[in-house]
Amino acid sequence: MIRFHRLGRGAAMSAAVLSACLAMPAAAAGTKSTAYYASDSNDTAYLIDWYATGNKVRVAGQGGASTGTYVDDGTQKLITLATPLSETWLYTYDDCGTVYAKSAVRQLVVRDLPGGLAQTVPIGEYTQIGGCHEGEVTPFGSVTDEGAGMNRLAMNARPAMDDLQFGLEIAGFSEDHLAFAETTYAQDVVTFLDNRVRFRATGDTVPAAVNAKKWLVMTLPQGDQRAFTRLAVNNTTQGETWLMAGWAKDQATWTTKIQVVKTLEGASFGTVAQASRKWESGLFRGTRTPFFIYLYGDTTGERVQKDLDAGTERRTPISEWGFQGLTLWQERPLGGDDVAVRRWQPLRNEGTKTHWVLESESWVRSGVDTVSIKPRVNYYVDTGKAVPAAR
Repeated sequence: MIRFHRLGRGAAMSAAVLSACLAMPAAAAGTKSTAYYASDSNDTAYLIDWYATGNKVRVAGQGGASTGTYVDDGTQKLITLATPLSETWLYTYDDCGTVYAKSAVRQLVVRDLPGGLAQTVPIGEYTQIGGCHEGEVTPFGSVTDEGAGMNRLAMNARPAMDDLQFGLEIAGFSEDHLAFAETTYAQDVVTFLDNRVRFRATGDTVPAAVNAKKWLVMTLPQGDQRAFTRLAVNNTTQGETWLMAGWAKDQATWTTKIQVVKTLEGASFGTVAQASRKWESGLFRGTRTPFFIYLYGDTTGERVQKDLDAGTERRTPISEWGFQGLTLWQERPLGGDDVAVRRWQPLRNEGTKTHWVLESESWVRSGVDTVSIKPRVNYYVDTGKAVPAAR
């Protein structure tokens, strides 16, 4: 059995699939629209319109959008899609070279649980592309699988959007488009202007307005539309969860979950002495595999990955760290002269412990700089003074 690894989502839909998506009617009166989004750091999200009659639905996910029908047995709903969603690309290697596999989600199990929770199970198959067994089909998912834990939110219960006013800065929105083999969208800081927003990294200024459905809809430089809507706000960290979606004919053509935060003036890590702490990554906080970056006062450090169930930890040295302006950078060796450089651009200090950053990383191998982590919104929590272990 070939073990595949996730490579990237199929961002570009075929012309036939796109035409089908655009032809689907907008939600009619009596339709219940619900967002299902991952309760962990995963970016999986579904926007499902449950139509009032005929057990009909419309599903938008990371692989596109499709209409369908569902059967409800009282415990779970099994959705059968008219057109499959191309969720992910996977890759591996065999004796014939690099092997890819593209998924097609044909059915989706949805279990609504108490307390605004849910479980979802995608069902479909991977089709192998290239390698010794090109065209081989491997099924995945079943109606009895436990499924992924999700949050569930009725779209008519979303938080307000009336704070999106002139001068506001928010980090997390994206104008990026996925290429083959890419898994994530580069996030950026946007500034709200009059009926427009400006992206910091590119300087692009694009039309943007909140519509009657509480979606912030932008028209990107390429001419396509992208929309964003707020799902939840964490009152402790001030982080926010949003849906980002492709947008056409007043509806989502694909969706993904993003983490967003409002910037706050004065954000920084201070001096070397003040930054020499044990920083826990918010992406894995509260999980059984927390991740830390220890920054020592001698400008060395360590990356620490813990497995609480196994009682183990794995440490990777940071050879040097420091500041370039307000941005805190960390360099770790990859072997020979090759290095990885991670950068934290401060966005917001929430109290004295929580620091929000725009985090990115690049690998420099044989003099070639390759992006390994596109800019993303993350936060780090100060968990104590960092002191190197005795050598």
